Amino acid sequence: MDTFGEGLATPNTNVRLKDVITSAEGSPLAAGYMALDKGEFPWALNYDEIDIVLQGELVITRGNEVARGGPGDLIYIPKGSSITFGTPSHVWFVYVTFPADWQ
Repeated sequence: MDTFGEGLATPNTNVRLKDVITSAEGSPLAAGYMALDKGEFPWALNYDEIDIVLQGELVITRGNEVARGGPGDLIYIPKGSSITFGTPSHVWFVYVTFPADWQ
């Protein structure tokens, strides 16, 4: 997986990402893997996203709302959200976004 979000994450937080399905395959959805080591980083979404936790604990903070997910849990993040991805130790999850060309 590739390093992601350099300069956004809290110090000593390692964020890695690998896009697997993109619009290049003709898909209206995108999907990939993300891993995060202890810490957090902020992100603003101009797309809808579903995260499926594979290992560890994912903590999504949106304003006063906090969603926590462990292995097998799904978290939905609506378009227009300003969030913080975080974990108390580590997390590895699959993300699915719509639309695929969100940038």
